[in-house]
Amino acid sequence: MKKAGLLAGLPLLFLMGCGKGTVPEIEGYEWVMSTVQNLADGQVLACSEEQSVGFEEAEQVELICTAEDGALTLADRTNDQIYTGTYQLSEKDSEGVVYKIAVGGYEGLGITAMTEYLGDSEDPTLVMNLEGYVMYFLAG
Repeated sequence: MKKAGLLAGLPLLFLMGCGKGTVPEIEGYEWVMSTVQNLADGQVLACSEEQSVGFEEAEQVELICTAEDGALTLADRTNDQIYTGTYQLSEKDSEGVVYKIAVGGYEGLGITAMTEYLGDSEDPTLVMNLEGYVMYFLAG
């Protein structure tokens, strides 16, 4: 089961551009959710207000992720809910950092890296793969 989880997270590494800047870590940022997708069919289930133009069918949610000393907090400001969990460093290299994540009864991987855009701009990005769902966060 662990191997399947790790293999499911590997494609997340390929979603990240090879940034030129410093590799972000999960701590030290207020991560703002951009989208939540169903991994099976790619459907966007939830998104931030900023992303709502592209995903009219998705529920608009303001979800903030913070991490400190192994503790992970997801604050759903739209529905006034707090979800807590843990993270643990798994791997780190010059392109990204991989974490083992457990939150709200779900387990999976989280990856931080710099996402590079056309025009050479880049943003710190956190992607979580939690048991069939992929959550994309940008540094707030």
